[in-house]
Amino acid sequence: MRRRVLGPEHPDTLASANNLAAIFLQEGKHAQAKDLYTEIVDVKRRVLGPEHPYTLLSLINLSLVYESMGEFAKAEALNRGVLDARRRVLGPEAQQTLQSMSELAKNFAQRAEYARAESLYMQTLAISAEHWAYRIPARWPPFQIARPCTRERVSTPLRRLPPRRC
Repeated sequence: MRRRVLGPEHPDTLASANNLAAIFLQEGKHAQAKDLYTEIVDVKRRVLGPEHPYTLLSLINLSLVYESMGEFAKAEALNRGVLDARRRVLGPEAQQTLQSMSELAKNFAQRAEYARAESLYMQTLAISAEHWAYRIPARWPPFQIARPCTRERVSTPLRRLPPRRC
């Protein structure tokens, strides 16, 4: 219905198509999921461009279909392309780039290429630790323990919680 009313290139139409493809994948209808994700990727490449974040996300979804079908070489090719694009567009330290590195390492592991997987995971971890690790202060403020009557309260190392009476 959305395709007829809004057109095949409308963002809402593409979102609905993506949701339907995800359901196909969950139901094990790999051929239908692959066809629909391929159609979505084609439209997004044409409308948004080949390196737009939404286009790249749709490519990742398509790679998941190939993984589910056991076609790991095709999944790897897609993930490698997404990783290259994210490195160019977002930079090597961006979280989405690191996610793509991790996804590609997972592809290597699924194909029993453990040395390649380990190497890429280690690179991902090193970049993450250097650029995304939270800076821990030399002295943490003491934790405040929640009293039994306040189960919903949790301890926090970021600030002291005010005393609370039951």
